[in-house]
Amino acid sequence: MPVDSRSLGITGFQFYCMSLAAIGSFNFGWNIGSVNIPGDVLQNCVTGREYYGPFPSCIFVGSNTAWGVITGSYALGALIGAVASNPVIDKRGYKFTLSWFALLNVA
Repeated sequence: MPVDSRSLGITGFQFYCMSLAAIGSFNFGWNIGSVNIPGDVLQNCVTGREYYGPFPSCIFVGSNTAWGVITGSYALGALIGAVASNPVIDKRGYKFTLSWFALLNVA
């Protein structure tokens, strides 16, 4: 006998899916915000400016606005990556696309 879905309330599976979506969003926000944790060391060169090979120990960023743009560009990069991966996923599939993009991040 069919049951009206409006009378069921929230099922266990719906709660599980909502929890996964919330945890995923929290994780994305945490990863974006975690760039700000070492911000003082990276911006103000509190340990002094030293070079380890070709790489400096800090990046002098003169203002908080520039640091905000740098941090915000990570979210913009995620958006561009999501849009750019769609045609590749349609042609090659998820496994190929995830493997290829992981190799690009390592290289």
